[in-house]
Amino acid sequence: PLEGSIPAEIGHCENLVTIEMEQNKLESPLPSEIGLLTNLRYVNFRQAKLVGTIPTELGNMRALSKRIFSSMSNLADQFC
Repeated sequence: PLEGSIPAEIGHCENLVTIEMEQNKLESPLPSEIGLLTNLRYVNFRQAKLVGTIPTELGNMRALSKRIFSSMSNLADQFC
């Protein structure tokens, strides 16, 4: 499993379509720069141990059709 944090530079990966980070040890906040990934269609952070809040920029991503944040304590509650 991956450990550490997701770097803000992820926002430079403009052609990224899928982020699959299920069951990793990424104990950090989700960077707001993820909102720059306008081609992103699918994200899965199920059981990834992320902390903090889900960036509002994620809601502006029009291509994003599937978001999975289940089993993530405080993050999953933000979509309910």
